[in-house]
Amino acid sequence: MLNAGVLTPRYILLIAEIPDFLRLYSAAEARVPSLHFFPLHSQGNTNTSTVDKREDAFLVSRLEAVPTTFSINQSHTLLTSDFGDLDGFLLGREAKHPRQAHVYTLPIPNQLLLRPPIFRCMRNIRHHSCPLMVRNEELEGIIQSLTQLEFHWNHRYHYPWVFFNDQPFSLEFKTVVSNLTSSECFFEEVPKEHWSTPKWVDEGRFMDSLEYLGIIGVGKGWMKSYHHMCRWNSGFFYKHPKLQEFDYYWRVEPDCHFFCDIDYDVFAFMRDKGIKYGFNMNILDDARSFPSLWSHTKSFIDGNPHFLHTEADLSWLLDTRRGFEYNNCQFFSNFEIGDLNFFRGEANEAYFEWLDRRGGFFYERFGDAPVHTLSVAMFLPKSQIHFFQDIGYQHDINRHCPAHAAHRCDCEPTGLDENFYKLVPLESPQMKPEDTCIRGFLGTGWLEKKEGWNREFEIDSGGDGYHGYRQEEVAI
Repeated sequence: MLNAGVLTPRYILLIAEIPDFLRLYSAAEARVPSLHFFPLHSQGNTNTSTVDKREDAFLVSRLEAVPTTFSINQSHTLLTSDFGDLDGFLLGREAKHPRQAHVYTLPIPNQLLLRPPIFRCMRNIRHHSCPLMVRNEELEGIIQSLTQLEFHWNHRYHYPWVFFNDQPFSLEFKTVVSNLTSSECFFEEVPKEHWSTPKWVDEGRFMDSLEYLGIIGVGKGWMKSYHHMCRWNSGFFYKHPKLQEFDYYWRVEPDCHFFCDIDYDVFAFMRDKGIKYGFNMNILDDARSFPSLWSHTKSFIDGNPHFLHTEADLSWLLDTRRGFEYNNCQFFSNFEIGDLNFFRGEANEAYFEWLDRRGGFFYERFGDAPVHTLSVAMFLPKSQIHFFQDIGYQHDINRHCPAHAAHRCDCEPTGLDENFYKLVPLESPQMKPEDTCIRGFLGTGWLEKKEGWNREFEIDSGGDGYHGYRQEEVAI
């Protein structure tokens, strides 16, 4: 049996009749930094004379986890292995019909690390998770997001992944994804009652709103499934039975980029600092998506003042030039790290139920980003909301890369205000806030302007009126 205590770096050579896992990984090789396959003939210092040319030979290195069926002698030569068992292990299932295959004996070079087996119950990891809402056809996007976050962070902590879909996951999806990480993966289906039009919604009016939102150009506003997704992310994801065993989550979307090595446990950081919600970007949204959101929010506050936290700070979300109306700033919720118990709390639940009964997730396009933003701003003190400015991240056109972090980030630093109004189309008539969203949230010195700067002059000169700030970067 393999003794993890005396393992030294080595290669393992597998000779097989092209089993499924070899085809799978050779296609995904460039996207899986922890697992590499090389044709045997490319290794010039390896004797290939004993290899049957009808078989494909691959060199497998840096495996994150291995079955304990290998036998290694004192000269570090691989002797035997039940390849059918290994096939099942790498595919994440039992091999019902093991293929005929061979593992040849050879000296194992002392160059690459073969890590000892990784067991999946470590350090209370079940209290924290990385949930994703994804469909089978978004597999390529999930491969990108998952492998990058694993490479930069989760390979150190092995927190489980929880995948959600409004349809059953395909075997291909589950097989591929499970083999991209040594962490546990759970594949869950959203309950039908959480992904359907409730009885109090007028279906005809909903269909009319889809057409209208499409005509005026509200992003994805014409997509019925997008409305269901926004509603689910706003008030149902934390109700899913699978997430009841977890306390914290990191939301991950398909087609994301994670640029920076993260050398600390973000969940432990949240817990130890008493943080309930973490964000990475604070930007402006298209006000045409949710024209009644603020009026319904004010009505909720008026009827339930006891839910408002005594240290709540809504000042950065209100525009004094428009009678303290909502300025449409939001935490970009495609990246969010949160305490599930906050969302399960009475205040947030009552707020979501109030909004849901008003029909705005269907007659308008209430998004989970502004809903979560208003919820955490009303029901939490600002001290329990954290700006994860040290994590480089991109989703679609919005990108954040920290300054002074070239030693651990593979991205060009972005300015603090770079993403401010990227989501607002030119045809939207909304008035922008006096200050950018992130500066409004940070407050104090971040709002100070350069001496002699004039907003009107900048705008008349072709600028946008947001380049007069004295302080440009956030120190990491």
